[in-house]
Amino acid sequence: MKELALKLLDPAFVPVLFGLTPPKEGTCGEKLLRMNTRRAERLKAPGLDGLCIYEVQDERARAGSGRIFAPGGYMDTAAYRRSLGGVTDYECISCCAVGPLSVGQLKSRIRAQGKEPVVLVGPVSRSVPVRTALKEAFSIAAELEAPPLTGAVCIPERSSGCGNEAERMLAKASWGAGFFITQCIYDPDQAQALLASYAQGCRREGTLPRKILFTLSPAGSRETLQFMGWLGIKVPQHTERRILCAHDPLAQSVQVLEENALVLAESCRCLGLSFGFNVESVVSRKNEFLAAAALAASLKKVFEKAALCPRVTMCSVV
Repeated sequence: MKELALKLLDPAFVPVLFGLTPPKEGTCGEKLLRMNTRRAERLKAPGLDGLCIYEVQDERARAGSGRIFAPGGYMDTAAYRRSLGGVTDYECISCCAVGPLSVGQLKSRIRAQGKEPVVLVGPVSRSVPVRTALKEAFSIAAELEAPPLTGAVCIPERSSGCGNEAERMLAKASWGAGFFITQCIYDPDQAQALLASYAQGCRREGTLPRKILFTLSPAGSRETLQFMGWLGIKVPQHTERRILCAHDPLAQSVQVLEENALVLAESCRCLGLSFGFNVESVVSRKNEFLAAAALAASLKKVFEKAALCPRVTMCSVV
């Protein structure tokens, strides 16, 4: 088993990853190499535990509104992972949308990741037709000759809507999910409610809680916040005002996320849950990418110290 998978399974370890979206379809050759090299250079300093490569799905069926940013096809996740091999040594978690794939295609996709972890992702809406259901996908992955560590998505916002996200997490864990990764979190209250429900469910079922990777993404403009809203990310009104009214909105959003990270970490410790972080930039602007990289580096320092001193704060590393 690779080192990243072991870190995800270690209850005491707090991994910090960085999320990357593949470039647009057709990006290749020198252009792709330049992009990958630039990203790798910007991510050297944080001392990350790995990368998380997303798979972009058409989310119009879920969001029910027009895109703010122009749509377009994106490079295949597995192909993008291979392209990164020449410029970075970071291990990767790769996301795989299972719905459109046949059983054979799914097996090929998972095998292409080697021994690296894979997050199996279901459809964005129940109205989207699927060829392979999520539960079946976990069974298929487990039956492979050398099955990788598989993870799943959890979305705190679904707790307030359907109120059963913790039950979904318990079900996915029973199917084979070894860890969870959240959608970007700006509302720690919703996330804490989900954590409490999940911890209670684990005690009720007598199951070992899986590590939860909290996704955090800086937002330096109203446009980025609008895009997050379209994606289903809830940003409380008072938080949005705090960011947009600040002299430096991007720096303020990073401060908000640092505060939220400490709140979520303390909740996990109180509930006996294992956690980590996945930092991303939801848009391709250089300043937001660099802010995300700096946030990842800050979190890495904080939680390395936290292993020695549980009450460490963000101020401890300034």
